[in-house]
Amino acid sequence: MHARLIEVSARPNSTITDVVAVLESDLALCAEILKLVNSAFFGLSGDVESVGRAVSLLGLDTIHALTLSEKVFGPGATTPKHLDVVQLRRTGLRAAGYARTIATSEGWAPDIAGRAFLTALLRDLGLLVLAANIAAFDQVRAVSTGDPWVRSRAEMDAFGCTVPEASAYLLGLWGFSELVVDAVACQPTRPDDTGATSVAQVVSFAHHRTQVSHVTADPGADIWLDEARSQRWNDLCDGAAEMSG
Repeated sequence: MHARLIEVSARPNSTITDVVAVLESDLALCAEILKLVNSAFFGLSGDVESVGRAVSLLGLDTIHALTLSEKVFGPGATTPKHLDVVQLRRTGLRAAGYARTIATSEGWAPDIAGRAFLTALLRDLGLLVLAANIAAFDQVRAVSTGDPWVRSRAEMDAFGCTVPEASAYLLGLWGFSELVVDAVACQPTRPDDTGATSVAQVVSFAHHRTQVSHVTADPGADIWLDEARSQRWNDLCDGAAEMSG
C-alpha cells in the first residue's frame, strides 16, 4: 500500500483524487486514518468524514506516515514478540501529536508541520529490526532514564547504532525525502546544535516530553530552548495530553 501511494503521489499529473483512490482500496486503513484525523492529536474543528478531506487537511507527508505506521505496527505485521509494539506506536503518536501542535503554534506551513508529525511518528520504527537481538534489546531496556542522550549512548553500545539511525536507514530505503531522513537520523538533537533543522529540534523535544513530565530549558541553548520557549512548548504538550486522554 505504501509503495503504491508513493508511486501515485510522485506522478507529475497526480491529483488528490488519485491518492484517495489508492487509500480507499484498503477500508481498514481508511478507518484508521479517519479515526486518527478526528482524534485530539490533530485538534481539527469539526468531524472529518472523508479520506479526501483528510488528505486535503493533513497533506501527503502525514498521510504517508499514517499509512506506513499502520503497515509496520498494525495487525498482521511481523514484529519481535518481546517488543510492545502497541506501546511503541502509542508513544510515536503522542510525540507526533506534540510535534504537530508545537509546529502549528510556531506558525509553520502545513507541509512543514506535517513533516514534523511524520518524523516524530516514525522516529523509532528501527526498533522493530534492532529488537530482534534480544540480548541487546534487554540491555537498552534496562536503562531506566528520561535522559535521551543517556539512552542514545546505551543504544549505540548495545546495537552499534542508535534506534533513530536505524529508522533513518529504513526510511531512506523506502523513498522518504532526504529532509525527513536527516531529521530522524540526528535524533536526539541538542538544543544548542545550530546545525539541526527546526523540524529535528521540535521532534527531539516532543519525544523527550513523552518520557518526562517537563522538559527543562538548557541555559546555553541559544534560541531553541530558552526558558520562555521551553515553558510555552511544555504548556502546549500538557494541553495536547489532556485532550487526548
